[in-house]
Formats: sequence, C-alpha cells, structure tokens
Amino acid sequence: MKCENCGAELREGSVYCMVCGKPVQIVPDYNAFDDYLDNLVGEDKSSSIEKNPYNNKNTIKQAQQPVKRPVKDHKEDSKVKTEVVKKKKQQKKMIIISVIVIIIALIILTATITANIKKQHDNSVDYQIKMAKESLKNGDTDDAVSYYDKALSLDSDNTDVRFSLAEIYMDQKDIDAAKILYQEIISIDPDNVEAYKALISTYEDEKDYDAIVALSNESDSSDVKKLFDPYIVDEPQFSPAAGKYEEVTDVRIKADSNVKIYYTLDNSDPKENGKIYSNPIHLDCERTYKVKAVAVDSRGIYSDIVSKEYKIEFKEPDAPVVDPDGGTFGAQSYITMTAEDNCKIYYTWDGSDPDESSSEYTEPVEIPVGNNVLSVIAIDQTTGKCSDIYRNRYEFYAN
Repeated sequence: MKCENCGAELREGSVYCMVCGKPVQIVPDYNAFDDYLDNLVGEDKSSSIEKNPYNNKNTIKQAQQPVKRPVKDHKEDSKVKTEVVKKKKQQKKMIIISVIVIIIALIILTATITANIKKQHDNSVDYQIKMAKESLKNGDTDDAVSYYDKALSLDSDNTDVRFSLAEIYMDQKDIDAAKILYQEIISIDPDNVEAYKALISTYEDEKDYDAIVALSNESDSSDVKKLFDPYIVDEPQFSPAAGKYEEVTDVRIKADSNVKIYYTLDNSDPKENGKIYSNPIHLDCERTYKVKAVAVDSRGIYSDIVSKEYKIEFKEPDAPVVDPDGGTFGAQSYITMTAEDNCKIYYTWDGSDPDESSSEYTEPVEIPVGNNVLSVIAIDQTTGKCSDIYRNRYEFYAN
C-alpha cells in the first residue's frame, strides 16, 4: 500500500507514513458480522477513533496536520496495534467457534426432540388411527391400511380398528379379508351384534347358508340368537317315540310347512343318502332301525339331523285255544280251534310239530277213531312268529 499524500511505500500495519508523517487512511470492507463481533469484544474510544477518523471533526482536523514522530515511537505503536488486532482476531475466532457449537447443539436438540415425538407417535394407537382417517380423507387407502395395521400391532384386541379395516376391505371387494376381521372381532367379543350382522350379510350374499347356521352356534346371547331366526329350520319331530315295540310299527315324521324331509333307516347321513319322506315308515321286520331325518327349506338351509332308534321284537302269539281239551269220547265229536287275530292255525294228529305245511284249520275238525295226539300251532301272518305248540291226547272208539 502507498501513502496517499507522498506516494511512499507503507509498511504493513503502519498507521502513519514514515516519510511525511501523514496518517494512513484505511477504510476496510464493511462486514455486519465483524461489527457484531467487535461490539461483543469491545473497543476503547481511542481505538474507535483511530479506526474511523471521520467520526470526529476535531480528530479529522488534527489528523490532517503533519505530525512528526521519532521512528522508534512509530514502531512501538505499530506493535501495539498489531497485538490488539491479533487479540481481536482470537476473540472473534472463539466467538465463531462458540456460535458453531451452539448451532450444532440446537440441531442435535431439534433432532432428539423430533425423534422423541416420532417415537411417541409410533407407540400411540390414537395417533395411528388419526393418521389413518386423514389418509382416507385424502384418498390414500394404502396408507390408511398401514396406519390401522400399526394400530393393531400396538393394541391387538382393538375391535374398532378391525371394523374400520373391514370397511375398507369391503369397499375394495376383498370380502375374504373382511370376513377374517369380523371373525376375529367375534373371537374377541363373542356377543358383538354388529360383527354378527356383518358376517351374516356377507354369507347371505354368497348364499353360504351352512356358514350362517354354523355361526349361530358361536354365541349364547339372546340378542345374537335373534339375528338367526330367519335362517333356522326346526328339526323334524317323530311319533311314536323311539323305543322297543312288539308289533309292526308305523313311524311318522313332521316338520314345518314348505320344507322337505329326508330320512334313512341304516344310520347313514340323510343329507347324502336320504329318501324323501311322504308316507309313514313301515317297520315290519324284527330288527333295530336307526332312523335319521333332516328338514331342508327352499334356500337349501338344513335343520339339525335327528336320530331315533326303534327296536322291533315281535311278541309270539298265544297258543290256540282248543275245545274240547282232549279226552276219551264214545261218540263222534268235533274240535274247534281259535287264535289271535291275523294268525293262522295248523295241526297234526300224529304227534309231530305242525308248521305251515301242515293241515290248516278252517272249520271244526272231526276227532278221528283211535288213540291220537293232536298238535296245534298259531302263526302270525304279519310277523311270522309262531305260538307255543298245543298238544293233547284224544281217544275215540265207535260202538
């Protein structure tokens, strides 16, 4: 730098020209931050005046007057000024470092607070639900599902969240996913009427009436049971009651109007193997009948299967009544025989056991001459059961 007055080369840091003694006019570039730091560091009045000699008219006037100082004094003054500048630079550097540290600390603090808030949100069911609703308002269904899923991960038994999710899936026609959610609600709250209504509606749309009937057994709540009244077919009614019978028996089955009844006699499933019921079931053989029946309405909804057991073990007919009841006769006589209704009577005179191939009694029988043994039996024409054999001796000798 050169002196503006005499043009002599100025030494670095000089405040006076060494040749003419003129003060060096230095106007540094203005920096607001440097001013701010200078204010923080602080300056004495004389330093301030020397730095900006135009602040005081007297100073300017004095500065314009030549001043002659010994060379030694100029060097010492320059050294002092240099030390002051170094000190100020160090102070500025410390302030800058402090500011940077403060800024970094603020950034870390802000990041920590943000992370804590995010953590609180991540662990808040209410926040997840709030964000899901906002996402739905904005038409972002996928985000809404993600928020609801997150809410369920925080509160696995939350039925309200499941209802909201199920509603989204229903709108998306993902019926299976919605049904799973409704079933989960029922497993959590077996008496949740709204969940049952939703499931019944979906099953009704699918015409899956077996699923509706099965669902009706999930709860004992009277309010829930009422929901299934339109889907319940009453089970068939049997008469006579199941049990043991000693005669041919006709079993009648009744059910509601507008339903069909299917039955089997061998304990098999009437839904698969049943015959349609129209007339009483004729049980006319000696055996055990395991009768199963089911009613089904026009929608294909089945009642519960009813099973009844009938054991047919026919009673033997009483032995025939024979008159006269044996004896010795001196004149021609006739024998009459009677038996229970639906029975035929068979007899022999030679002492052998009678059967259906023996002589059939149709009218009074003449007692033959001699000493004969009459054997008589009654056979039920319906059951085939035989009575005990009647035997007696008849003696007849003609005079």
